[in-house]
This record gives sequence, C-alpha cells and structure tokens, in this order.
Amino acid sequence: MPTVKIHTDRLWQLTETLSQYTDTELPWTRRAFGPLFTESRQWLKEKMEEAGLSTRLDELVT
Repeated sequence: MPTVKIHTDRLWQLTETLSQYTDTELPWTRRAFGPLFTESRQWLKEKMEEAGLSTRLDELVT
C-alpha cells in the first residue's frame, strides 16, 4: 500500500477556509440545506475535483 504524505499546512488552510462558511451572528453555525451549506458544499466539491477526485451529490440534498 502506498504511503500518503499529508501536507498539514495546506490541510489546515483548507479547514480554515471551510470554517468561514458560517453565520456571523452564530459562529460555527451552518444550517443544513441553507445558503451557507450549499455554498460550502460547492466549494468542497470544487476542491475535491481540483485534486482529481470524482464527486456526486446525494439526491436528498441536490
């Protein structure tokens, strides 16, 4: 099995970016199926595709 090197600085930066998709009035709040949920899901999908991964959305949340 190949060894995978984790780029911790890049992972932290991506995690920080994802954390910005929150309600400023209620920090760390991203309601399911709301606008921030949809925006963050799209951002994450794009990042995965940039990394060469294939994505699909569950029918429940499209």
